[in-house]
Amino acid sequence: MRVNFKLERSKLIRKKNASLNVYKIKQRKDEFQVQLRNRFQVLQDEVNQEDVNDIYNRFSHTVQTCALEIAGQRENQTTDKITKETLDLMGKRGQMKVSTQKDSIEYTESCKTIRKRMKSEIRSFEIKKVQETITNNSSYKATKHPIEVPPGDENGFIYEYETFTAMVPEVNIAIDRIVLTDPVDKQIRISVNTTTISARIRIGSFVDTGYVVGDRNWRLTFFAANSTNYRLSDEFPVKLSKKQQAMGLNTASTLTFNNVRCDLILGSLNCSTFTRICAKVYDSHEAYWVKGERSMDIGCTDINCHYGNKAVSSLEAISYILLLISIQTVWIGHYDVIERLYYHVLIFNEMV
Repeated sequence: MRVNFKLERSKLIRKKNASLNVYKIKQRKDEFQVQLRNRFQVLQDEVNQEDVNDIYNRFSHTVQTCALEIAGQRENQTTDKITKETLDLMGKRGQMKVSTQKDSIEYTESCKTIRKRMKSEIRSFEIKKVQETITNNSSYKATKHPIEVPPGDENGFIYEYETFTAMVPEVNIAIDRIVLTDPVDKQIRISVNTTTISARIRIGSFVDTGYVVGDRNWRLTFFAANSTNYRLSDEFPVKLSKKQQAMGLNTASTLTFNNVRCDLILGSLNCSTFTRICAKVYDSHEAYWVKGERSMDIGCTDINCHYGNKAVSSLEAISYILLLISIQTVWIGHYDVIERLYYHVLIFNEMV
């Protein structure tokens, strides 16, 4: 492989040309052509005496200089994601002097306020861009980095800039179904430090509601509940993949989260009250939608709670009791009856 070091070095030290305001050049096209023509008339006598490379350099430099004099440089477009009030708070925070405990508390509260405002303002900006993308039927990249819009043209037409107010779409959702896939028998043991479960959750949206779009849409949690869905434990977050986070939801449609896993800490619960596992769905902190007031965001499924290493089913318990009765009554002469009854119970237990 051969590398032209001279060419690569020239790229590094090459002077970059200034960005021209193309729209101003179009507006003042006649003036630009007149001035360019005058410049080349002065240089016309020197063309025959120069090398081709010198002619090219002189030509490009003349056009560039003339265009900058007529139109000037293009102004860089800035996106105001953060408001002036938040920037002022950041400036005040930078001038704070933390010398006492009171100053430390004020500085901490100021940091919390700034982070909260920045999160809200950046989210509103991104929601605005997503809505513009959907409205204009264009790509998100083209919407986020738009081409400079000319303030007018040579015919005198003035472009009016439309003020856009970002509206967060409100989506009313409902957990349609939740199925425990691990453990399959729904036997939840609470005498261990951490219990891992896996579930399949189906979510639907109401008619005449908003839509869910974006890269980070969902946040799911699990918690323990009683028969009336009253929460008995903390909410434990679900680990969602990037693909699951980006799943969208249209109006009057459904989506399914498969193999959703969560680690539960249930050691302090009592099996007499803990009868259900519930899932709750939220809009994530970076989502472009919010959960509606009519949402039914909690879904539950019944479980069998136990303390030991293995849960004993009701049929196994009956079998064990009958075995004890047969041993105790063998001296009374009812051994044959108890033995036959125990045999049928075992067969029925295997069939189930």
